[in-house]
Amino acid sequence: MPDSYIPAGKIGKQPLSKGLLYVVDVLTMAARELWQRGEADAARRQFRAGRQTVRQFLRERFGNLTVPA
Repeated sequence: MPDSYIPAGKIGKQPLSKGLLYVVDVLTMAARELWQRGEADAARRQFRAGRQTVRQFLRERFGNLTVPA
């Protein structure tokens, strides 16, 4: 997966603007954060119902996060 500079956003205590991150790393960090907060099942149901895409969710939940397509 490609790496990308993410200009803003934060997952947990980790600011995402500190360097280049692989997309898979950002998604893994987001999944861990949701799991630790007990929000993973609710997010999964929302995606399956088609209410929101993963990309939209990440932007809203973790700040001005941009995940490449």
